[in-house]
Amino acid sequence: MGQQARFQALVAELGEVLGISDLQADESGYFGLTVDASVTVCLQYGEEDDQLTLFSKVSALPASQRARALEVLMHANLFWQGTGGATLGFDPADEIVVLARRVALSGLDAATLAEAIQQHADRGQAWRSYLEEIADDDRGSASATSAPPFPDGMLRA
Repeated sequence: MGQQARFQALVAELGEVLGISDLQADESGYFGLTVDASVTVCLQYGEEDDQLTLFSKVSALPASQRARALEVLMHANLFWQGTGGATLGFDPADEIVVLARRVALSGLDAATLAEAIQQHADRGQAWRSYLEEIADDDRGSASATSAPPFPDGMLRA
């Protein structure tokens, strides 16, 4: 079975695990899933390196707190300590923070992929909430900003 066929089989198995009949990627290896009605996790298969990229739009940066938010995002990216192995980036074209991670397709099963998608969505939602809280704090509607959503047990620099 070729790489593309193996990927398409994994997507079909993922659909079975998630209870989504006829789940399939398009001809370029792309598909998206909305998780918990709040975060869309997009998946793109790269046949050239047999990797799956998971990515989600997180949030716009708070207007007058951009420097503060970018500093926190860079801190989170340091050794991936606040991202659970993903990377936070800023898409200047859409002016939005994006969370992305790569997963090797080799040895990946549908249950593990479903778990990775859920974790990615949870992490994206946590960062969205945090950035929205910074924006609320900027507008004076939040009393105090909580700590960034670093995973439990991770070192903080």
